[in-house]
Amino acid sequence: MRSRLLLFIIIITAIMSLVVSPVGAAPGKFVEISRPEGNAEVVTKDVFSIFGTCVYDETIITFEYKDRSTEEFKPLETTEGYSTFKVGSGKMFGKDIKLKYRGENIIKIIAYTKDVKDDKDKQVQTYTITQGEEKKKSNWFEKAIEWITNPGKDSDKDKKD
Repeated sequence: MRSRLLLFIIIITAIMSLVVSPVGAAPGKFVEISRPEGNAEVVTKDVFSIFGTCVYDETIITFEYKDRSTEEFKPLETTEGYSTFKVGSGKMFGKDIKLKYRGENIIKIIAYTKDVKDDKDKQVQTYTITQGEEKKKSNWFEKAIEWITNPGKDSDKDKKD
């Protein structure tokens, strides 16, 4: 009888370790960020979209930005008015944020589950989003497009002159 009980406990423990994420695990990846791509991105608009997919149930995600005057990170609200939200396992999310500055914006995305007690176990990713001026078509750009789409035309003009 004891051997069956022991075997049952071993099987349940093995299954639980596969299904439930260990609380004392090393810092893991709670969310897979798909945008921004890489660590930096350049945009022309002041509203930027962040996309990702959660790995665990009830993942808590917080957005922060680096304040230029204090050099400290502060909560960054989405266009919906909140900086922290929950997302379930396997669920994708997309949130729009309004960039604080023209030029370089340092954005921090923090993800964790309710089981994570220590800040060092949270997933922290930092991105640089640079808001630049929207480029207007200039004459040289139009000439380059014309040259690419109609090769040889400009070179014939130059020969006649």
